Amino acid sequence: YLGHVTFSTELKDALPDSEIILVTVSDNAINEVCSMLSTLPVQRRILLHTSGIKSYHEFDTLQEHDAEIGSLHPLQSFIHVEEAIQNLPGTYYAVEGTQAAIDAAKKLVNDLEGHSMSMNADLKSLYHAGACISANYLVALLRLGELFFKKSGVESDQIIPAFSALLKGILRNIQSRGTLESITGPIARGDSETLKMQLNSIRTNFPQHLPIFRALSLLCVNAVFEKANTNPDLIDEIMWLLEQNLMEDSISGENEEKAPQSNRKI
Repeated sequence: YLGHVTFSTELKDALPDSEIILVTVSDNAINEVCSMLSTLPVQRRILLHTSGIKSYHEFDTLQEHDAEIGSLHPLQSFIHVEEAIQNLPGTYYAVEGTQAAIDAAKKLVNDLEGHSMSMNADLKSLYHAGACISANYLVALLRLGELFFKKSGVESDQIIPAFSALLKGILRNIQSRGTLESITGPIARGDSETLKMQLNSIRTNFPQHLPIFRALSLLCVNAVFEKANTNPDLIDEIMWLLEQNLMEDSISGENEEKAPQSNRKI
């Protein structure tokens, strides 16, 4: 995959000819690599790690050795090398660090046909949480939707293609209108009767997933409430329905505690 690029498994061998050093190890190994680098001549070199949660300050001790330090995190999903290479063009990268490191990182991103975005190093863990919500948790939610579809009788080989078509439409809407204006469905319409039927069906078939459905419903309610043309009466009705549903589950849970414990699947 590296073509004719010279490489070495020994850090000390690769360092002399390197202007930019990318530390692409796991997050918990960054400090160890930093300690190794501190024993080597890193003066006037650019040192970048690719962690999405740890800031460039992990390399502060290297700055004392006259190195420029920063981080370069690709906001992309990497599973296999082939797909990763295909996904790189157009990828956004979170960049932070000293000015010289930022400049070098942006040039590298440009060479990779990507886009740079700045961020607050002190809030990088929040950025990473946002990345997880937008990627990992989205996949988990699609897995949950897949379970619901299978239970409802949809053929397994039709589910992913159906999701793919749906997601393409959603992304087009978001790109042209933003997230708030792209929320559709019963909550956006103020259709409490449909929401009630959904809650009852989930309680019957997947009661363990009611909390996440309610939480996501509340997120939608809050987002819809931000829109200027929202009918507050319809929102109040939906909020009341979600609160009543939660109260009913709480009462049911108290009754279950009094009854003999069963081997329910969680």
